[in-house]
Amino acid sequence: MQTYGIFAVTPRTISVKDDKDNGWVADIKWAFTAGARPERKLTLDHVATLKGAAREGGSIKLEVTPRLDGDHLPPVLLGAHLRGNITIDAEGAVQCTTRVTFDELETAGLGVNAILGSSNCLECRVSDQPTLEESIGEELKAERQLQEDHAQLMTELGADPLTGQAHEGSGAEEPVVEEAGELTATMALDPKEPGEDLPFPIDDEGAAD
Repeated sequence: MQTYGIFAVTPRTISVKDDKDNGWVADIKWAFTAGARPERKLTLDHVATLKGAAREGGSIKLEVTPRLDGDHLPPVLLGAHLRGNITIDAEGAVQCTTRVTFDELETAGLGVNAILGSSNCLECRVSDQPTLEESIGEELKAERQLQEDHAQLMTELGADPLTGQAHEGSGAEEPVVEEAGELTATMALDPKEPGEDLPFPIDDEGAAD
């Protein structure tokens, strides 16, 4: 999914109301401009980007470019929040409603009427944080890659990927496993060499027998 897009919009209606949490706000119903430049034209493929920007972690901003005597002034970005559903009319035009607070407008030095005489776009940014499913998938992918790298390394060394045991012909000796014989109570020790210091005495007479 595209994670960024800025799409030209045209205002259809503006509703001003007093919101108990945010004070005075303007709810603006937009239609995405069908004749916009290709890089700013919203298509049905971009609707997922618009929805993703509206979710937690994403962001929607209103880019207002005022016009003065036919000339465009520098654009201003305002924080906006999607209100209600994204709709598609019978002619295929995509519409949505965003809310902008009067505080945002006043900080930017704009009034509601200025929006009507401006070029407007909605800037949409989708959160780049992976979902839980994506995180799990990445971890599994990394684990598989680690196992493949280990197996490749063991193959290059001529060893069993699972045990690390060297194969025949690799230059290392195969371990020899012998069955244990009957255990005895005594062990035969080599005679004590001259000057050898053992931690226990040796019965020379017993060794000679």
